[in-house]
Amino acid sequence: MSKTQLKGRNEEVDLKNKSGGVWIPKPCFVYLQYKEIKVMALFVFTNLNKHGNLRKRIMYRPTSQFSYSPKGLGKFIAVRPFKYTYKHDFLPPGLYINSEGKKYITPTWQEVHPETTLNDIEWHKPKPKKIKVEKQEFKFESKSDPGYFYNVTVKGDIVDCTCAGKWRAKDRQCRHIKDVKKQLGI
Repeated sequence: MSKTQLKGRNEEVDLKNKSGGVWIPKPCFVYLQYKEIKVMALFVFTNLNKHGNLRKRIMYRPTSQFSYSPKGLGKFIAVRPFKYTYKHDFLPPGLYINSEGKKYITPTWQEVHPETTLNDIEWHKPKPKKIKVEKQEFKFESKSDPGYFYNVTVKGDIVDCTCAGKWRAKDRQCRHIKDVKKQLGI
């Protein structure tokens, strides 16, 4: 949760003008200074019910202090800060409120507590996997100019050739590229 502080000249603004209730602000210079204040708003409250089963509830508190009355809550009581976990490769989490007032984490559409903010969501990005790509090279002798060789390189799924026939073909695949793809089964 972030709070905004206004700093600048202290000039009062008349909300009602003497000429008929129209709001006319007096000129003043104001700049905004953003300070982020970390507040743990969601807590997991766990207690034993009368049947001896653990009951968990997600509760909202406007500050990081949690107080409760232990009367009637059983022998075991536990309170800890709570954060929703969100896993996605590249999309950051967002919050959506529908017309009924329910709040969801998008794009996974996980329903959350109505007081949830983006600070209450922990984004777990998987680490990118490093794939070792081997480079393969093939040589083809030119039919029109014996003694001259064209190089076909294969790196992963990318196949490239140094001949001019690659640029003449509509699909940008010369006969050398087609032969290599057929040979490798790509």
